Amino acid sequence: MKRLILTLIIILSASTAMFASKAPSANVDDIFSEFSSAKDADFVNVNPFMMWLGKQFIDDDPDAQIVKKIKSVRVLDLEKCNSSTKSKFKQQVNRISTKGYEEMVRMNDNGEKVLIFAKIKEETIHQMIIVCVSDGDCALVEVNGKFTMDDIAGVVKSQTPKKHGRR
Repeated sequence: MKRLILTLIIILSASTAMFASKAPSANVDDIFSEFSSAKDADFVNVNPFMMWLGKQFIDDDPDAQIVKKIKSVRVLDLEKCNSSTKSKFKQQVNRISTKGYEEMVRMNDNGEKVLIFAKIKEETIHQMIIVCVSDGDCALVEVNGKFTMDDIAGVVKSQTPKKHGRR
């Protein structure tokens, strides 16, 4: 009888520890809804209609052509928020669900962390998630649309300053 009770206690404690270690993952929509209304948070949501309006004013500048391929953008900036809000944001970002996303960039430079994930179907990026976290700044950006890696490479190339006749 003692063995049975001891075995049940061990099984219950092991299963409890297993379930406690699995914290629920957060998705991007949850993070935006939780922190967009935080005190001193800056949140911008450019929905598809607003993007369509903005696209009407884009000329044939090659640098602006990627904007025509973007459907919507959401930006959350917590730079002006208190440290408690930033700490909660960092915890949520650490639990962010990346299921269905491919990791494009992971950078850690002097405490500043940048993560870029993308949903890619047949060489076309449909959604990009950009997360920036440091001691002083926390930001989350979501870009929806249909663009390729070549489109992104073109923007990077055009925005990289020339130095000594080279890029």
